[in-house]
Amino acid sequence: MQKDFDNWNILKKKIDSDEQTFHVNERQIWWCSIGLNVGSEQNGHGENFERPVLVIRKYTATTFLCLPLTTKEKQGNYYHKIYSKIDPQSWVILSQSKVIDIKRFRRFLGSIQRKEFIQITNKYKELL
Repeated sequence: MQKDFDNWNILKKKIDSDEQTFHVNERQIWWCSIGLNVGSEQNGHGENFERPVLVIRKYTATTFLCLPLTTKEKQGNYYHKIYSKIDPQSWVILSQSKVIDIKRFRRFLGSIQRKEFIQITNKYKELL
């Protein structure tokens, strides 16, 4: 499969020039333009190279640690099923954490419950 790095680079330049004025917080799930990545790193899909992510940590008003989500059922220590009403067919990919700038955030999906967030972050910390 050949990746469309040329179109991603065009979009990435546009994203970088955008100004964002909204707020993002921990426990939220957002669609983000995470782009095309190298090898087996998680890629975004569609014309905006998007993927949903769970915000794990807010570092600054514009920088966040996120975990990508997948709708493909996954088992094992590197995944955690989301039981949220936002998307009950999603799994967090714990092994693919990524620091994301607010300019990549596109659409807010919702927030997961605090109890589930604690389970996810504890499982993520165990992998570190």
